[in-house]
Amino acid sequence: PFYANGAQLILECREAMDKETTSASSLAAIKRIYKSACSSSRRELHGAFKSGDKWAICDGYRFIRLNSKPESIPETKNDLNLERFICNARDGEIVELSSVSEVKAKIAELKAMHGKDWKTKPIEALPGWYCNPQYLLDMLQALPNGRAHLPKNSASPLYYESDEGDALVMAVRH
Repeated sequence: PFYANGAQLILECREAMDKETTSASSLAAIKRIYKSACSSSRRELHGAFKSGDKWAICDGYRFIRLNSKPESIPETKNDLNLERFICNARDGEIVELSSVSEVKAKIAELKAMHGKDWKTKPIEALPGWYCNPQYLLDMLQALPNGRAHLPKNSASPLYYESDEGDALVMAVRH
């Protein structure tokens, strides 16, 4: 019981530290990506790992690299070189993406039209480029006030950067 209480106290302290340094919506988006990784990807992606001088969280379909590690996300050892993916995606011109409220409205529309199957329906985030709406929302919330780079084609990932870090979101074939 003593060790269980100590572990719980450590978790609560880490949560409190994250709340002091990160906005609530950003932290919620980061945790959604982490939970998705834990339920659907390789074991070595379950947590935050070093990627250059940043901390990455990846689930196989999207990844974010943060300038500082969220304390509530456990650290894991990984040698995945994310920079090679970013170099290929960062070359496009800067484009305007939908806002968080517009993406939420699209998600609500998909839920009304398709019920529980809404998660399998992609949205057109840019002309001719489709993605999972939840992935786009998580990226926009985790890294607010950023800039998106136009993907090279409809199958290329979208590169997004902000002052807090950068991200890649994979495209979905429509």
